[in-house]
Amino acid sequence: SHQGDNNNHLPVASAPYLPGEGHTEPVASIAKQLDIDPPRESGGRFTRAQPWVCPADRENYLERNGWSYFYNAYMVFNYFSLYTENVAGRVAAHFEANPDDFLIGESGHRHAKRRNTGNPEPSARFELLYNGTIVRGGER
Repeated sequence: SHQGDNNNHLPVASAPYLPGEGHTEPVASIAKQLDIDPPRESGGRFTRAQPWVCPADRENYLERNGWSYFYNAYMVFNYFSLYTENVAGRVAAHFEANPDDFLIGESGHRHAKRRNTGNPEPSARFELLYNGTIVRGGER
C-alpha cells in the first residue's frame, strides 16, 4: 500500500488533482499502486478510462480535470500546514483518529442532491472513507 511504503503517510497534496498545473496527487500514487497508467490528456481534454471516470460523471469532470473524483485529504493537508511542520504525520494521525472521514468522493453537483437542491434525500455521491468502506454521502 502507499501508506505502508511511505511511513504511514497518505499521498501529499496541496490542491485538487490538476496535472496541467503540476498537482498530480493522489492520482500518481494510486496509478503506481495499481500499476496502471494515469489519465491521459490529448488536445486539452482527458480520455475517459477506468478507474479514473465515475460511471455517473455527466458533467465531464474527467475530460476537464483528469478524473471524476475529489481528494478530500488535500484540504486536511492545507489545514495542518498552517499549524505544524510535520504535515504528513499530522494528516495521517488525523485520519487514524477519524476513520469515518472520507478520503475520496465523486466530484460534481449532480451527486450532491441534499447540499445543492435542498432535497431531503441523502446525497447520491459515493465516498471512500479512510477505513476502506464506501458510503453514499450523508449516510454516515
